[in-house]
Amino acid sequence: MKLVFIYGPPGVGKLTVAKELSKITNFKVFHNHMTNDFVVNFETFGTKRFWKYVGKIKEVIYHMAFENNTNLITTGCYAKGHDDKSIKRKIKLFKKNKSQIYFVRLYCDKPQLENRVIAESRKEHGKLRDLKELKKVLKKYDFLAPIPFVKSLEINNSNISAKNVAKMIKKHYKL
Repeated sequence: MKLVFIYGPPGVGKLTVAKELSKITNFKVFHNHMTNDFVVNFETFGTKRFWKYVGKIKEVIYHMAFENNTNLITTGCYAKGHDDKSIKRKIKLFKKNKSQIYFVRLYCDKPQLENRVIAESRKEHGKLRDLKELKKVLKKYDFLAPIPFVKSLEINNSNISAKNVAKMIKKHYKL
């Protein structure tokens, strides 16, 4: 089983790229908001309990993928320091199940990020769409840093279509 983990700040285009990558690899998309949107019906977003249940649900899905040998593409924001434990847990889980994780860090220029974050398409999944909130979140968490303890394919997608980014990922990781 293979997992492509696409990470970067809110609005960078993770889900858009994941959908394009799915089209050319037949990997299933298991994006961040699939669990977040579910758990928020039962727990307040961002609380310790919220993240605990999000993590548990993700693990159940990963185990289903291991059992069925289903390749996945997942998305998420990585906050340097804050998310290190959960990333290390994910790596350990995948090693234990003889599965591979391919890390992809997306980033773009600040004006491009600001334009993308207010896009109407983000409304469907209740994603962050407010520039003030984006600035607040980026000030609180370092979502712009690469994960320091893994090798990531890093792509500045400021001026590259999601389709071409997906092709770059497929080629780089030989998917």
